[in-house]
Amino acid sequence: MIVESATTFAFVVTDLEGNISEWSPGAEAILGWNAEEVLGQAVDLIFTPEDVAAGVPLIEMDKALREGRAADERWHLRKDGSRFWASGEIMPLKDDASVPVGFVKILRDRTSEHLAGERLRLAEARLRQAQEAAGVGVFTIDVVDDVITASPEFSRLYGLEHRERRPAADFERLVLAEDQGLVSHGSTRRSALAPTDVEYRVRNPRTGELRWIARKGEFERDVDGRPIRFVGVSRDITDQVLARRELEDERELLAAMFEQAPTFMALLGGPGHRFEKVNPGYTKLVGGRDVVGKTVAEALPEVVGQGFVDILDEVYRSGTAHQALGQPVELRTGADGHVEERHLDFVYQPIRSSAGDVTGIFVEGADVTGRVEAEARLAAAERRYRTLFNSIDEGFCVVEMIFDGGRAVDYRFVEHNAAFERHTGLAGAEGRTAREMVPDLEEFWYETYGRVAATGEAVRFRHRAEPMDGRWFEVYAFRLDDPAPNQVGILFCDVTDRVAAESQRQLLNRELSHRLKNTLATVQSIATQTLRSAPDMASARTALTARIQALANAHDLLLRGSRDAGSVEEIVRGAVSVLDGEGRITLSGPEVTIGPTAALALSLTCHELATNAGKYGALSAPGGSVSISWRVDAHGAAPPLFVFEWSERGGPPVTPPERKGFGTRLIEIGLAGSTGRPVEISYAPEGVSCRIVAPLDRLTAENAGEA
Repeated sequence: MIVESATTFAFVVTDLEGNISEWSPGAEAILGWNAEEVLGQAVDLIFTPEDVAAGVPLIEMDKALREGRAADERWHLRKDGSRFWASGEIMPLKDDASVPVGFVKILRDRTSEHLAGERLRLAEARLRQAQEAAGVGVFTIDVVDDVITASPEFSRLYGLEHRERRPAADFERLVLAEDQGLVSHGSTRRSALAPTDVEYRVRNPRTGELRWIARKGEFERDVDGRPIRFVGVSRDITDQVLARRELEDERELLAAMFEQAPTFMALLGGPGHRFEKVNPGYTKLVGGRDVVGKTVAEALPEVVGQGFVDILDEVYRSGTAHQALGQPVELRTGADGHVEERHLDFVYQPIRSSAGDVTGIFVEGADVTGRVEAEARLAAAERRYRTLFNSIDEGFCVVEMIFDGGRAVDYRFVEHNAAFERHTGLAGAEGRTAREMVPDLEEFWYETYGRVAATGEAVRFRHRAEPMDGRWFEVYAFRLDDPAPNQVGILFCDVTDRVAAESQRQLLNRELSHRLKNTLATVQSIATQTLRSAPDMASARTALTARIQALANAHDLLLRGSRDAGSVEEIVRGAVSVLDGEGRITLSGPEVTIGPTAALALSLTCHELATNAGKYGALSAPGGSVSISWRVDAHGAAPPLFVFEWSERGGPPVTPPERKGFGTRLIEIGLAGSTGRPVEISYAPEGVSCRIVAPLDRLTAENAGEA
């Protein structure tokens, strides 16, 4: 979808040999060929002949394979043979095994930016030449040390021998005392209060001549807004000042006439369109330039190539007025030659003599740049809103509430984003009402949105919509500040899966709490019985540690199993492995999985038997061994029985214990569900044996033994 909609980018996909396999709409719009014309052809056709001859396509693909991407900026060819400057990037396409299968090349037409950059570089070169020819001096003053860096022409203007860097005070002291308030000084530069655009008089230190200087400057600031440099330009305007004084009376009259006018005005005389009078608004428009007495071409040379002089010629020739609205014009707005685009509403009105002949043109208009820029910003904001509106994952819609006697009875979908249908399952909703789309929708929704529209109070809530497949929605509803009444914005998402997950998590938490209580009870019982029957603290500590470790091992086995169940073989092996360093314990039996309670009991039982065997029985002698087996006896038994047998051989002669410790009692408890089936423990001289029988269905139950 992104590739299909990105028409300002060309996406070209090739195979490893550079043959085109996919061609996006953006590629068709930028390069001119449609997909049918290029599929299967070599990608060379979009490169210039000289780049093809130089092997550029192959070089780019090779670099992309080696480095993961290759970027470039160069000229490319369109179908009509024209060239355009593009910034491009080529990347390898890989399959699931990361093996390259082709390439994707992305191009963007940057011709206008490239040509603008070339024009800018040419303009900068011409500007430097113009500064030298026009006697414009450039300077930079560091605010911290008050040192000025000046151009040679700047030093010449002030009559000082040129040095690239010198104290700014060397120039400041040349300004007449009456004009010192117009000069920037160290204190005013540090406070950023220095005047930025001024004209003042200086006296040449070598000739004593008085000259007028126009100085325009501006502050460069650091990231915190503090001034760090004062930069600008100066030029000698003595001749202009003298000329202005000669026309002072006329200028005063002109100012009186036009001072209150809210628009710019100018009077142009003759076929040459020479400025005879202008008002302050016009002077401001052209950056304070003195245009009176000059032709439009002389005073505003930048507008000649923009067609304005041609329009004036046509108005003067035909005698027909010309009006324009929002007309863009590039104007030089300062002495430094900076050109910026403005937008004007204006009229060229022909002026006629008493004989009816056209003798001049009256210009009147207004700078509407702010209005045009505001309209552009508004349009851009609308585009951004639309992009955001249709790209967010959450569903969004605007509805218009329908009331009957103050009660919300329905609402109509005014607009919605792309995610709306994904979250609700409703297609083609715009212009239709909720009751049309979901006839059985609960009254809760109408009442809630109606209350938002009536009170203006936004609400957040989570609610289930039964008629919409029982989906749960998380919603934020708010009234729109819009001239249209009763409109509510609704931002929402389908949280059905989240609600189900939360419910499952609560169930699991309850189960975890239950299991934890059972485990703690088991540990408490083991600790109490161990401490009660141990002869001393050292023995109690050792026995208790071993039993709790056996319990922990059993839990580990359960966690590795499924549904909290454990394999009998893994449970037994884990319980006796610590005491079976020489492989004298053998295990045999079928694959049987038992529940958590039975698993813990079996683990503790095996641990106690193995501990006793290591202390007193078969494992305490070098030649002793233990045989452990289990089976399922289904013959004549309903339900089948689980039979577990422990047999020791080769140890010292066995004698029955004089008293029963906790370990023995733990063994005699047996497995979960063995109630009524006593554990058989034999202390025959040749070795201890133990037999445990329990119903298999009780052992395999989820919570076996809890009853």
